[in-house]
This record gives sequence, C-alpha cells and structure tokens, in this order.
Amino acid sequence: MNFEVSIDQFNGPLDLMLYLIKDKKLDLFDLNIDDLADQYIAFIDSVRDQKLEVASEYLSELAGLIEYKSKRLLPRDKSELDAKDVEDDENDLVRRLIEYQRYKEVSIELAERYEERSKQFAKPISSRLFKEIKTSLQDSVTYEQTPYDLMNAMMKVMSRFKLAHPQDVSIERAELSVDDVVEDLRKVFQGGVVLSLDHVLSQAPNLQYLLVSFLAVLDMLRIGDLKMSYQDEAVYLKGAI
Repeated sequence: MNFEVSIDQFNGPLDLMLYLIKDKKLDLFDLNIDDLADQYIAFIDSVRDQKLEVASEYLSELAGLIEYKSKRLLPRDKSELDAKDVEDDENDLVRRLIEYQRYKEVSIELAERYEERSKQFAKPISSRLFKEIKTSLQDSVTYEQTPYDLMNAMMKVMSRFKLAHPQDVSIERAELSVDDVVEDLRKVFQGGVVLSLDHVLSQAPNLQYLLVSFLAVLDMLRIGDLKMSYQDEAVYLKGAI
C-alpha cells in the first residue's frame, strides 16, 4: 500500500489518524475502527520498510490498535466483559480523535486571528522578531527560539487547560478586547517581572480569555513590551516596559 505523505508531516499518532480518516473518506462520528486500524498499521509498516525512525508514541498507538483487532478476532462465545472492553476501546479512541480535531481547529482559528490582527499594524510580524531578541534575561537563558516554540507551548497550555476545565472546550463569539488584556499584562510585567507563559495563561477563566491572552502576549512581543526565553521546555516572559 502506497502513501504519498511522510510521517514527519504529522504532529503525532492522532494527527496521522485524522489524516487517514479524511484520506480514506471514513466517518469520524460513525468510525469503522477496523478500517482505521488497517490503514494505520499499513502506514507504520511502510515507514519501517523505508528504514525510517518511528517515534514511540506512534508505536504505542500501533500496539493499542493491534490489541483491539486481536480482541475483535476472539470467538463469539467469549464473555460479555470482552465485548465491553472492545466497545470501551472504540469509544475512547473516537473521543480522543474528536478532542484532538477540536484543538486543531482552535489552533487554526488562533493562527488566523493572529494573522488578521498583524495586518492592522504597519510593521509585519515575522519569525525574525523572535530570533533577534538576544539580550540576557537570566544567565542561563538565551533567545534563539522561534514562533513554533511559542505555538507548541501554547498547545501544551491548552491541553492542561482542558484537563482542568473539562466542560469548557468552546470558544465564545463575544468580542474580548486584546488591547484591554495588553493593558492588564503591562501592569503585571512592570519593573521587569519574569513569569512563565504557563503561569500567565493559567489565570484565564475560560478558553476564550486564554486565546485572547495569547494574542496579547504576541502583540507585546512584537512591539518589544515583552521578551521571551525558553528554558527547561518552558517559555518565560520578561517585562521590557
């Protein structure tokens, strides 16, 4: 079976599964897990045939899908508990896929809103902004990171937010002013205060506020009110007002 995509194009096994679902025209809300498992296993096998490295997270999902298929092949006279286990596996995978798809949509909306907002300013926003921040925050901190580090950090914060607020996964359409949040953050970071991005965003009462707060942080980085560093897999912000 030939695939026209590389494993490097995906952000993880769920991202790969969503691609396979779309590519093979499967229905996420009425998903045939057997079909998805066959496609996923074939894809990983093709990667291995090319002698390419497969991250452990992909192999973990592979093991889960193989276990699922083995349960499906058990004789029909097995206990009801076995059947329930299979159903639970199906429901759990579909739930995780739906949640991941939702967060992909959120990240796309976030990027679109950021791009739209950047057009309001004469100075374009580019990756060079983040690479040019060279001054020291702390002795062990450098400024060699890119916007992708920020986005990755943001997605991790959103994942933790989801765990802490399982009922709040919607985006309110009521407008929340980025400028107002910028003014609030300027007060927080006065005097060169240093805080982690995680700490700043964890104060958000809901998902909408979290997203707008991130946009405010991006604005402040762009105009120089904040400086960014990356240390121990965490993004740190320092007031430069």
